[in-house]
Amino acid sequence: MASGLQKNVLSKLIAGEKLGTRFYPTGDRLESRKRWMLSGIALRGDVIIDSGASGAVRLEAHSLLPAGVVEVIGSFARGDVVTISDENGVPIVAGISNYSSEEIDQVKGMHSENIRTTLGYDYGDEIVHRSNMVKL
Repeated sequence: MASGLQKNVLSKLIAGEKLGTRFYPTGDRLESRKRWMLSGIALRGDVIIDSGASGAVRLEAHSLLPAGVVEVIGSFARGDVVTISDENGVPIVAGISNYSSEEIDQVKGMHSENIRTTLGYDYGDEIVHRSNMVKL
């Protein structure tokens, strides 16, 4: 960050002159990704899960499998950030979805082994993998 009032400040910065203030990142890439998910800026939908899945995700930090999905709210694409909430609508975690809202709606309640036969393809056994989740 540098003063815009100083003459030719951009040219001086590009030339390597030590002007202004430099801010260094405070966390690693994983920490930054978790902060991004927590910010809520990228939230695109909500996945409602049953009590068994809620315990597995909340207490044991397991991935979300299609068997535990009860309902999908909103429209989102594969790779979007979604909220995962319990049956009472209480948000538990945010995570990056491996499947779109339409795909999840088709496989909800099923065992992971049925994803490929239902959709004709798969992006893994998990709706949201535990490494792509952050607790709310």
